[in-house]
Amino acid sequence: MSVTLVCSSCNAIQTFHVAPFSVCGTCGAPIDPAIRARLEAELRYSSLRRPMLIQIGAAGTSLIGGIMIFFLILAPFDIGTYSISGESVTGPEFLSRMGVLFFANAILMVVIAFGILSEKSWARPVMLLFWCGSVIANLILFLRDHDGNAGGTFVLSLIATGVSTWYLYGKDSVVQYYDALKQREAARTGT
Repeated sequence: MSVTLVCSSCNAIQTFHVAPFSVCGTCGAPIDPAIRARLEAELRYSSLRRPMLIQIGAAGTSLIGGIMIFFLILAPFDIGTYSISGESVTGPEFLSRMGVLFFANAILMVVIAFGILSEKSWARPVMLLFWCGSVIANLILFLRDHDGNAGGTFVLSLIATGVSTWYLYGKDSVVQYYDALKQREAARTGT
């Protein structure tokens, strides 16, 4: 990718393919620092691609969040099959016992999908919030039910949270991607 700039001093059209750049190539006038920061951030961002697992996460959270909202809409009419901890329940009972938690999880999924697809840097900590929430929820289920399955699910969610934390905050390509998003957002807002 390249960026094009019209010099405010000599009106020459400049095309830049790499950053950094600081002066007009024709007259040598300095480029406004705010404009320069935004263009350099766009160049850095354009050289990066969204990491594959983040892309898969966007598709997965869109699909699962949409399905969850769909079932929340059907539950009051008792359309569909609902269960809580393996126990079959009616749709209205499911809503009364788990509706708020299920709704919060569905909204969190949709927010994550929106953040990833609209390339917002805040999507990364929200993804981690989801995984930490799964650990807490599974721990509560395990402590409440003293069930071996719940214990296994808790351990798996703990492992998934650890791997997700490393992936989101430790893997170089993901860190570079989100750093570029932050720089791009800062350049656009002028902060």
